[in-house]
Amino acid sequence: MHEKTGTLFFMAPEVFQHNYNEKCDIWSIGCIMFMILAADYPFISNEVGEIEELICSGIFNKKKSGYKWLSLDAKNLIKSMLKVDIEERISAEEALKHSWFSGKESKENLMDATKDALKNFKHFWAEAKLQ
Repeated sequence: MHEKTGTLFFMAPEVFQHNYNEKCDIWSIGCIMFMILAADYPFISNEVGEIEELICSGIFNKKKSGYKWLSLDAKNLIKSMLKVDIEERISAEEALKHSWFSGKESKENLMDATKDALKNFKHFWAEAKLQ
């Protein structure tokens, strides 16, 4: 694939270089997961060029979002999905086998995380509407 297509906030670094494969979708899913769980964009700036630089460097928003409240498993999965080097980026099969999906965390923790994610997403959506 060689076309530079997609929504900026979800584009993988290799898309900017016009040379990518299915692993760019893992990146996009990692961005969506970040948005739902942390209630913010993983790469944020007022400048389009700066967002592209942040994406290409892999430096995502860990401090100004709900990211700091996520479980270690959720953080680990997001980090694995947002690896700039596609060789290091987790595959779809590996992601589905990740401990975050296996339910190894207690059901109570998962329920709390789900409630928090829903609350965060509602807050995020309300702010997006306002903007």
